[in-house]
Amino acid sequence: MGQVGDRVQRRRSRGSDGHTEGPAIRANPFTTEVPRQYRSVATWVEPKLVGEVSFSEWTMDRRLRHPSWRGLRDDKRPDEVRRES
Repeated sequence: MGQVGDRVQRRRSRGSDGHTEGPAIRANPFTTEVPRQYRSVATWVEPKLVGEVSFSEWTMDRRLRHPSWRGLRDDKRPDEVRRES
């Protein structure tokens, strides 16, 4: 989908965001194929939370252009999330 590394990565590296941790699973939990260069370094966890990301557009290879983390959404479950057009 794309990398949203700004605040999420900083919090995770400091250990102050307990939401980003979880037991790893082997398989990609999403229905879309992940490019090889990202697959090799990915750590998958079971989706239990929903986050909101703003972005300018989808690229031709289905990645987010200029993604920015907005925060967690407590009004949606992971199984309700669908890709925007």
